[in-house]
Amino acid sequence: MNWYTVSLNSADVSSQKHVEIQDAFEVLFMANQAPVDAAMFAASTPGNPNYDVYFSPSAAALATSLIKSYAGTPCSRPTVPVSLLVGHADARERLLS
Repeated sequence: MNWYTVSLNSADVSSQKHVEIQDAFEVLFMANQAPVDAAMFAASTPGNPNYDVYFSPSAAALATSLIKSYAGTPCSRPTVPVSLLVGHADARERLLS
């Protein structure tokens, strides 16, 4: 299974789309009993004007429609520093190491 990413530009962030997608995923995450291998991360790196949201493979399976609605694409596991948005506290260590 693939990781997926949704890239939001500054206009998307100004219109709070990053909050919408996080809130929608959190509902799906909780409705599915908070699977330990499902997590949503975000990266905002210097020199990149986009706010990138990453879904672990299990998170992508839960949120297929959500990811499609934001034009998400398959990607590799993130190699840039990310922040955990939705998931268990140890998700970074478990899914990104």
